[in-house]
Amino acid sequence: MTALRQFADLLLDQAPPTPDEVRTRLQVAPPERFAIYRNNVVSSLMQALADNFPVCVELVGEPFFRDMARGYALASPPRSAIMAYYGDTFPDFVQAYAPAASLRYLADVARLEYRVVRAYHAADHEPPAPAALQACIAGMADLPAARLHIHPAAQAMSSNYAVFSIWAAHRGQGDLATVDVCVPESVVVLRPGQTVHAVPVDASLVELIDALGTQPLGEAFERLTQQHDDFQWSHALAQLIRHQIIVGISPGA
Repeated sequence: MTALRQFADLLLDQAPPTPDEVRTRLQVAPPERFAIYRNNVVSSLMQALADNFPVCVELVGEPFFRDMARGYALASPPRSAIMAYYGDTFPDFVQAYAPAASLRYLADVARLEYRVVRAYHAADHEPPAPAALQACIAGMADLPAARLHIHPAAQAMSSNYAVFSIWAAHRGQGDLATVDVCVPESVVVLRPGQTVHAVPVDASLVELIDALGTQPLGEAFERLTQQHDDFQWSHALAQLIRHQIIVGISPGA
């Protein structure tokens, strides 16, 4: 192990010894200087989590969130130099975090918030005008074999809890007091332009978006029809077009 790698690992150790390489020119002992530096590193990771999960901060309060974020930071150092992406496994940590056990919806709210992060930083892609896309679909000779291309910023999820309503209420788009947190909700996070927003959708649309990533249109529709008696392919396709989730279509091989 290189000295640099050892130094980095010690920064996130629960009770680290002071590395032998630490030197200081100030009237501060090496252990104290290392502790200050280590605290700054951990604090920066905690702040990155607070930036990426602002609704979670509001739900539990800053002191609780800082304790939770500190535990995550010490257990899960960044795997990328791009701090904007830090926290991809934070929702799983929240789900297993015993002090948050009474807030059963918190982990899924975190999952929604990280989808917002991913949508914000996704590749730009200007979706075609709905009328042009409808005309293209209507002109396909073999529509079931066609493959729909999903916007790179589109992030879908379903939850056993009212994750969209909770998230929206904390963004000034509803009254949290009226939200029944135990009502299952599905949501798609979008960024057709430069602004990220989320829309509530049917659970079947989330499954359809996932299926379209690997299957042609006909197979995806057949799968959803078998799983959901009330699934209507025309309504689902209209939603994909209206929300600008589709950015292209290609004929089957």
